[in-house]
Amino acid sequence: KPAVLFLWLFLCLRSVSAPGSPNRRESLADEMSPGLDGRSQRRQLSNRLHDLSALHPALSRAARAEVQAVTFDTDLAAGDGAYVVDIVLLRELAERGRQDKRYADTDVADVERLLEDCRGEVLPEWDALNDRITKRRGTGDELIADIRGRHTEDLATVSLALAQTYLETGSSPRAADLLKRVLDYKPDREDVARRLVAA
Repeated sequence: KPAVLFLWLFLCLRSVSAPGSPNRRESLADEMSPGLDGRSQRRQLSNRLHDLSALHPALSRAARAEVQAVTFDTDLAAGDGAYVVDIVLLRELAERGRQDKRYADTDVADVERLLEDCRGEVLPEWDALNDRITKRRGTGDELIADIRGRHTEDLATVSLALAQTYLETGSSPRAADLLKRVLDYKPDREDVARRLVAA
């Protein structure tokens, strides 16, 4: 059901955008069914949460409905390889890249694979879903804009750290390709342009 998909994605994106922030049931009910009276909103949310809990465990285990709030665990959503949320994994790789400035040689193939998987637009189906479910009267537009902006930052960070890894192993052509990609994401990075010339 589109409404259940939208709820799952909204919870997932909120947990990526604002980790640890609670999703209060009342505000979530209003978000999912804007324009309805409070009682109808709460009933619809309860029905959608029930439908969500009936999904395959790879999806349903990440969301947990409590009396006052609904929580979402991105580790469970991405764990065990059963259902991988690429934007979550990319965020983790970007954090490692910011700290270490490179990746271990043994991680290069996995980083390359994830970069390739994440190059497209984040959730292109979101806009149609948001329009269908909420008529764009909630915070969905702001949420996806934040996620897409962060995703571009993460792609640039991971590409830069991977380029450094290749430079250190003497693979300048691949490093140059990655540095060009960073400049596509962040054209104002003069430091990256200088590294590209050096590569």
